Amino acid sequence: MKLKLASASLLLASCLPASTIQLVAAGPFNDGHDYVLPYTLSVDGHLYDAACYDFFDSGAIGQIWSANLLSVYQAAAQGKFSAVLNSLSKYQTIARLYSLAPDADKVNLQHAIWAVFDPEAFPITGEMAGLYARADALNVSGFDYSRYIFIENSSGVQTFVIDSGPAVAEPPTYVLFISLGLCGLILGAGLKAIRGT
Repeated sequence: MKLKLASASLLLASCLPASTIQLVAAGPFNDGHDYVLPYTLSVDGHLYDAACYDFFDSGAIGQIWSANLLSVYQAAAQGKFSAVLNSLSKYQTIARLYSLAPDADKVNLQHAIWAVFDPEAFPITGEMAGLYARADALNVSGFDYSRYIFIENSSGVQTFVIDSGPAVAEPPTYVLFISLGLCGLILGAGLKAIRGT
């Protein structure tokens, strides 16, 4: 019976949604040491501009990995930095900062985003403080956090945020429910076949 339950657990775990991510490009901007946003990611074959918010890990152009696509609330609850004090506020700050990307200085914006979870590596400059003030002002205007998807995994690959555009539905939520429903059907059929009924 233990083998059957272990097999059922593996089947259920393999049905949870994960996306295939590829780091397609970085730059053209850099701070003299590291490339800064925008990065280009392929997420399940679709290209997105992205910002890295994890200065602790690194990635390489062409690298492919599996990752979870998380809403700001999911990232704060179960993401890489979920154990950090005020994680929801920090993930929300990253989304608001990233929304400034079209018209902000890329190096200062990237440093401000990296400083959210690594403030010791990036002391706040006057330019960064101005970006934080602009991002904080967005917080009182009904900011749409549902547009921002946090791309995270547990294997030491950098984490990224993308703007998925105006939200119709939150993809990670409905994909999860559909996947879990299908897994339940498969698991039920498998258990029925094992029992022979």
